Amino acid sequence: MVALIEGYAVRKTRATMLPLGSCWGNDLLARDVWTAYLLNPRFARLRQAERVQHSLDGFIHAANSPPAEKKGNTGPQKPFIFLREPTMERTAEARPRFRGRVAALFYLLNIASGSLALVFIGRKLALYADAANLTATVSYVIVTVLFYSIFKPANGRVSLLAAVFSLVGCSVGAINSFRLATVPVNALVFFGVYCLLIGYLISKSTFLPRVLGILMVIGGLGWLTFLSSSLTDALAPYNMVPGILAETVLTLWLLIPGINARRWKEQAAAVTRKV
Repeated sequence: MVALIEGYAVRKTRATMLPLGSCWGNDLLARDVWTAYLLNPRFARLRQAERVQHSLDGFIHAANSPPAEKKGNTGPQKPFIFLREPTMERTAEARPRFRGRVAALFYLLNIASGSLALVFIGRKLALYADAANLTATVSYVIVTVLFYSIFKPANGRVSLLAAVFSLVGCSVGAINSFRLATVPVNALVFFGVYCLLIGYLISKSTFLPRVLGILMVIGGLGWLTFLSSSLTDALAPYNMVPGILAETVLTLWLLIPGINARRWKEQAAAVTRKV
């Protein structure tokens, strides 16, 4: 008898897909079958599918109904499910690309203000040179913070280490520029290590071309020649060309093509799952 009731309930439910809470009339057998359908745990999955279907029907009806019909509807409200809009997903995917472009803009500001500082120093305009150096330092600090968040999915520890070297380089550069003290190490050495680490992070990432990482490694090696004053004098100014070229290409790539946001999200999600 139970098997008969269960089979009848399944056939009737699949054929009609009536919403929960409705009845089939005053027929006693139909009412018993409906009670068995509601209480029997074997039909839990079928009842769940029925609820989803009913919610979707309610959502479609509400979306397609004119405003007058919505206001005049005094019947029982149908269940509503919240769907993730495509615009929200596109906004979330655009965030890493936006951060990359903001970093590129501050990178350009750093290059421009650093160049102006050299011009002002050559013309013995100390006050203007200090202002340009301050602008360059603040710009590079912002680039460092943004790069840390951008390359964190590639390797969080290496990204943090790179940020530390960059901030130390900014501090040393500011101390030397404003003549607060004399640091025996050139700030470009710290930026050389920073470029090496950024090149490594780019090679491990999936959202930027690896050729950019190779260029940054070569540029970092060029900055490391400032460890030795004699080597610097022998190679200048050619030892600065790889670093300037690599950082300029990286800046233009972040500004124009930009970061592959979908791949950035996938790599970030993979890191989150591992944690």
